[in-house]
Amino acid sequence: MLESVGTSSFQRFNEVVRFVLEHVITLWRRLPMARCFGPSLLRRRVLAKIVWCLMYGIVVVSILSLSWKLFSGSVDHTSHTSNQDTSFNVKNRQGKTNVGQNGTKRDPPSCENITVLILGFHLQSWSKTVPQTRDRLINCPAEDVCVHAHYSPVRQNLLHYNVVLFSHLYMELRNFKSNNWFQLLKQRPPRQRWVMFSLQPPVWVGLNTSVPKRAQTQSFHWTLTYDLHSDIPLPYGRYSKFDIAPKIQSFDGKALLSAKTGLVAFLSSNCDKTRWPRSTFVKTFQKVLSIDTYGKCGKLSCEPNCFNVLKRYKFILALENSQCQGYITEHFWNALQIWKAVPIVFGPLKEDYEALAPPNSFIHIYDFKSMTSLAKYIIELDAKDDDYLAYHSWRNNGTLKSVVHDWSKLPFDETYCDIARRYKDDMKMMRKKRPVKFRNVNGKDWLDTCQVHAIRPRGKMDHLPIPIS
Repeated sequence: MLESVGTSSFQRFNEVVRFVLEHVITLWRRLPMARCFGPSLLRRRVLAKIVWCLMYGIVVVSILSLSWKLFSGSVDHTSHTSNQDTSFNVKNRQGKTNVGQNGTKRDPPSCENITVLILGFHLQSWSKTVPQTRDRLINCPAEDVCVHAHYSPVRQNLLHYNVVLFSHLYMELRNFKSNNWFQLLKQRPPRQRWVMFSLQPPVWVGLNTSVPKRAQTQSFHWTLTYDLHSDIPLPYGRYSKFDIAPKIQSFDGKALLSAKTGLVAFLSSNCDKTRWPRSTFVKTFQKVLSIDTYGKCGKLSCEPNCFNVLKRYKFILALENSQCQGYITEHFWNALQIWKAVPIVFGPLKEDYEALAPPNSFIHIYDFKSMTSLAKYIIELDAKDDDYLAYHSWRNNGTLKSVVHDWSKLPFDETYCDIARRYKDDMKMMRKKRPVKFRNVNGKDWLDTCQVHAIRPRGKMDHLPIPIS
């Protein structure tokens, strides 16, 4: 193998040498050197002779340079390509990072850099292995942008960043005095964008994300929340339909039914911190339907692996702790993806679920006039296998994407690319001298997206969503 490679390179070298000699001989015949260095150079038209000689030299050098490139490219092309493939793992998809051979992240050769600072999202409550201060590099080929993200639990020099995300965990924002906040606003560069970032509803983190009243319409340019109405949506999950329907149906309904030995389950460890009487609803619902309750709020234990225990139930109560626009958490997505059950939901309106969830995949409490009618419908589905499996038919037509299981991976790479796209669009508007828009996070763009509010009077629903009969 090595001998054949060496022979091929030698033959290529001979071809290049022959190519150079042929062109030099042809040039010599057409432009004889005597015209450059003959005795006539000293007689008349000296300047013309000098120009003639310079042109001759340029042509010869160009031919030699081209020949050398051809030869070096033919010999080194294989080894160069091999080294390039092993030192980079570049995936030309939006939201993927370029990673070198030693694990270091590198920028593509041509991409615009956008720097993002994430304040307060240090994840101490969820993962002790994730450092408080860390950096990420995200490549967004579709936008021709490289996003440099820096996580920090405390405020740094904001002037160094294009975009600043104020997380709902950023407690310093809550303790800001009005004068300090206005001082930050004065120091903000015109091309910098501020983002209110929260994955919790305002009924719980409203004080952390609100700003002084006089600054509520000039502080945050965008919102980044779980709600699809946000400027940059980051829902807990979403359904994506297949571009091409699979020829073979992968979902096995019979296997699913054989594994379902339980009817309805409810898992919760948050018994009292809700904005509606959730525990009372479950206890009342148990009067007309058999429900197994797990966790601190239930009578049964599913430790050490609750996920395996709940897989045997046909229905899961996925009841959110508050009624906020678009607030659909892991309770719902775990029921669909991990436990492969039909979630019985309460939280935002049905339209919000339909915008994210698979079609015909859940049961909304507000579709029934009473708990008794809801219980009757569930018992009928349990008795009719075909009707129950109809709630799982979506599994053959699509899949669930971007489901949040690990908060240390947030925001997703795709979200950073959305930030980059939004930033570039805003800069185009600035060049066109369009007015800068701000979000009112103290009102319609955030705090008013819940039906009841934690920081306002009567901040809790005091009645059940539907009566028992």
